[in-house]
Amino acid sequence: MSQTNADVHDSDPREAAKLMAEGAAIERTWRPDELGAVLRHQLSVPLDFDLGAEERWEKARLEALLASLCPAIETFADLLRHPSPPVELLEMTKQFARRHRKDPNSPLPKEIATVIYFASIVTALLRCARRITNLTAEKLADGLRWAMANSWIDDHTRSLFHEGLRALQSAGEATHGSGPRSS
Repeated sequence: MSQTNADVHDSDPREAAKLMAEGAAIERTWRPDELGAVLRHQLSVPLDFDLGAEERWEKARLEALLASLCPAIETFADLLRHPSPPVELLEMTKQFARRHRKDPNSPLPKEIATVIYFASIVTALLRCARRITNLTAEKLADGLRWAMANSWIDDHTRSLFHEGLRALQSAGEATHGSGPRSS
């Protein structure tokens, strides 16, 4: 038996479990340039790939919804830029992002999931005049301010968040705050 195998076999299983648990709890820290690249990639991903992979969404319904739209919506970026996107698709996107925000094993960085989450909410508010969140206006404004403070946010998403914040402020709903605290 090699020295490495002997060390593993002779170790205390409780200590090994503790080390594995600590290792699993370590969260990757992303650099701003990496987050920018991941956001650009996520915005370019076909909706039917990510949303269709979710068990909660009926793939046939998603495909029918996407096929019925003019102009077409194929990616997350298309959805967020569409002049009148379907609220159902924005809700699906919000739920997708929420799950990835809360999942410690998600391959999607929490920061990116959070941006997608707030972007879907603001798009529904601005383009569909619908609230798809229970967040207070103050917490929503806090989330938008947090997102806009990140250097890695693309110009279109930053503009969307600015527009959303202006809409909240003009409605007298948004006050002061520092970041997202709730889902």
